[in-house]
Amino acid sequence: MFDRGLFLSSHAIRRQLAAMPQDLYLVRLIHHATRRAFPGERLWTAAQLGQLSTVQFLRIRNREGCDVYIQPYAENRNAGYILLDLDRGNATTLERMHGNGHQPCVVLQTSPGHLQVWIQVSAVCLEPATASAIARQLAHTYGGDLASADWRHLGRLAGFTNQKPLRRQSNGYAPWVRLLYAQLGLARNGASLVQAAEEPIGSLPSPFAFITATGSHDCEVAELLRCGSPGFPRHHADPENYLHRTVERALGELTGTSFPARARRALCGGGGDLAPPTLHHKVTR
Repeated sequence: MFDRGLFLSSHAIRRQLAAMPQDLYLVRLIHHATRRAFPGERLWTAAQLGQLSTVQFLRIRNREGCDVYIQPYAENRNAGYILLDLDRGNATTLERMHGNGHQPCVVLQTSPGHLQVWIQVSAVCLEPATASAIARQLAHTYGGDLASADWRHLGRLAGFTNQKPLRRQSNGYAPWVRLLYAQLGLARNGASLVQAAEEPIGSLPSPFAFITATGSHDCEVAELLRCGSPGFPRHHADPENYLHRTVERALGELTGTSFPARARRALCGGGGDLAPPTLHHKVTR
């Protein structure tokens, strides 16, 4: 028996992914009521995501209340795609983007009056700081949501419903995430965005330089952090381990990289390395 909904979802998925090609895609399912992620973060190829069995699985989870999010996957870097979340997106905004050479490769309507666009600014992977700077610049320019402007934000996957209660239609039904536009290609002025974002970053010293330069600096930084934490070590069972994990997480968020082993040993009093912090991908409307 022909399932028209399944066909439409499959078609929308294939069109979206064809316009933003990548070897792997990270897919996350978030339950709208509990805000809990469906167990496991799945990495799929475009061919796997286009299989009817996969689409059926995602449609069932969607009907159960899960929103379906996706991101082109490049491990701890950005795959060259920037997500822009437009709460008041319209044709005029999209025309400005085209005129400025920031034309999207994908435009989604996540609910009436709300758009998400993906812009491919680079054919090669970008460092987290560079991608985040570009995302913030585009958000400022086009009135996008700054809370969604970073290097690892996940956007909606077309062909499923938006389960957020605030987006419910007047009839009570969840709106469909509609694919309005899909066109393969780099933004005309994407290279200029990358160059502008990299210049100020390249002029700054490495965030690890002050730690890894000499052993004495290691001790000074560790002592500074200890003194700067009121009442340290308070009630921590293992204060040195706590200190290590705090610094590692902070620098990992800043740079998208793990803390150097030498700095770990210095701050942990010569102890062994710990596993890097879990990377939590952000999601948007």
